[in-house]
Amino acid sequence: MWGDVSDYNRKVLSNKAVVNVAEQLHHTSSVCKKKYIDKYLIDMYINDTSKFYKDFKIKGNRNKNLIIEQFIEYLKKSFK
Repeated sequence: MWGDVSDYNRKVLSNKAVVNVAEQLHHTSSVCKKKYIDKYLIDMYINDTSKFYKDFKIKGNRNKNLIIEQFIEYLKKSFK
């Protein structure tokens, strides 16, 4: 399913997500990218989508607490 989305479309989607976060935080997109958003996650989403979805077990799940827990686990694994 995720393979159907092109690299270009994943970049567009990630940019839209950054803009959305920036608006919610009342900052510009560049400030958000630099100060608040993990660039490795964006890179993983664009370049290794299967790993992104595997690491975060996203299958239509929108449970914020579960996603936060998965992100914390990702950080623990990434920065051992």
